[in-house]
Amino acid sequence: MALSAAREVARFVDQQIRSFPIAAAVKIWKGGLVAISAAGFAKIPAASVADVCAGVAHETADNTAGAAGAVFAKVQTLGDVVLPFAAAAQTDLGVPIYCTDDSVLTLTSTNNVYVGLIVGVTVGVDVTVRLDSFRTAP
Repeated sequence: MALSAAREVARFVDQQIRSFPIAAAVKIWKGGLVAISAAGFAKIPAASVADVCAGVAHETADNTAGAAGAVFAKVQTLGDVVLPFAAAAQTDLGVPIYCTDDSVLTLTSTNNVYVGLIVGVTVGVDVTVRLDSFRTAP
């Protein structure tokens, strides 16, 4: 039924940083890309169609000695981040970008994890990526 009056809606504007339980025997480094596995645990992205990118690690979290879920990772899930990627050209603005692990970016979609869209380029150095967390592709 359509609204007939204003209503209050809960907003989570302060939720740019989210916490996710980490998979067993995994260490997530601050500044690294973080994936969520099919089992629902944070991990290092792999060339796998089962992973989705959650964002960039806000801090280092070490679960190398723990069971799945024993430690949580704080992850930036929204916004623009600058990541090293020397292979970008100015013409790549608006192009989807993918990763093969927590630090390697690629423009190749096949069997790689979608990260977001390129919104800025410093040619030969890095790209600014608008995170598109939890999507498999645009």
